[in-house]
Amino acid sequence: MQETAIDRIERDLGVSLGLWGVTSTLAGAVIALTATRPRVRAFGAQTAAWGAVDASIAAVAHVRARSPRRPDAAQRRRSLGRLLAVNTVLDVGYVAGGVALLRYADRIADAGPLSGRRSAAELRGDGSAVVVQGGFLLLLDSVSLVRVARAGTRR
Repeated sequence: MQETAIDRIERDLGVSLGLWGVTSTLAGAVIALTATRPRVRAFGAQTAAWGAVDASIAAVAHVRARSPRRPDAAQRRRSLGRLLAVNTVLDVGYVAGGVALLRYADRIADAGPLSGRRSAAELRGDGSAVVVQGGFLLLLDSVSLVRVARAGTRR
């Protein structure tokens, strides 16, 4: 069976997300366990958590890609395009949420729903990690979305 453009896109997306996830999990765990400053420790923990989720998503996608009952390439292209479009919007929200944590960490720590549970420094570490993780996902998903759209114009 000949590999299609959508096969390559799905493979590249899965490999990229998997590598990013494993790297983020390991690096984040090392940072969280060795850092002495609360902001850096929070950055590491948040990075490790996002990495674990990303690696898990990539693993599930890898298993599903091996299913003998996969839809045809045209249907997979449409589904992947919709998924990437939604994810790209969510990624923008992640980055915006991270920026908001950075911007309003003092207010949230003092009077918000996390009052007394997380320091402003920890919230800034969380926000920084969310911006990095969301930014990577935004780049990965938007580039993949363009590739899917281009694959649909080639017949």
